[in-house]
Amino acid sequence: MCKEAGIKVFMVTGDHHLTATAIAKQIGLIEEKPDEAPDYAVIHGVKISNLSESEWDEILAKNSVVFARTTPEQKLLIVEQCQKRQQVIAMTGDGVNDAPALKKAHIGVAMGTGSDVAKQAADIVLTDDNFASIVGAVEEGRLMFENLKKLLGYTMCHTWPEVFHIFSSRTLRQSIFTQGFFTNWWSIVAIIIELIMIGIYIYVPVINEFLGGAPISWKPWAIVAAVSIVIFIYNEVRKIYIRKYPKNRIVSLFKW
Repeated sequence: MCKEAGIKVFMVTGDHHLTATAIAKQIGLIEEKPDEAPDYAVIHGVKISNLSESEWDEILAKNSVVFARTTPEQKLLIVEQCQKRQQVIAMTGDGVNDAPALKKAHIGVAMGTGSDVAKQAADIVLTDDNFASIVGAVEEGRLMFENLKKLLGYTMCHTWPEVFHIFSSRTLRQSIFTQGFFTNWWSIVAIIIELIMIGIYIYVPVINEFLGGAPISWKPWAIVAAVSIVIFIYNEVRKIYIRKYPKNRIVSLFKW
């Protein structure tokens, strides 16, 4: 599930490299496929401190890595090397020797049955000691993130017609032409900022990529503007009838 979600899983353990390799194969962390070059590496703790930058680049580019016979200092070094390559690191651990790496990682995850030192150094404590809980948390987090992007997209989509509506809804009965369009400068500033944000949301490539949007032509702008103008005219006509026939039962249905 982690591989499908684009999450790399590295095993960092103090066990012998043969034991660590056997466990990694058993849980599906590393796989040997026929006619394909292995996309994993097994590194002994003795070699970790002597690795060059190019060797770190090659190792961390692998889909899966097993670090065996590691010391607390080496665990911390692994986290630092990953962070140097702009990778977001979630570190799991339960022992006192895991505390430095848990503290250094972007997200430290301690086991509920682990030591108090590890729990204090971590950001999250897994009460069920189940690695699958991390996968579930990532899934829920990504779902929430997607929903936030949808909310931003929904909010930005209806801000353009609101620019027109803000003028017509400033008064309950009086026409905006008697009140004046530019008497409230705070609303003018807010509208300008809103229009700038809409432009950024629609036409800045980085924002488009982040929110999953795309630039639009002038036609959607014209349609929305036309609908907004119709709403504006409707409100002005409604106010005229409210002023002239305030006690009319039909007119009263359109009061607010």
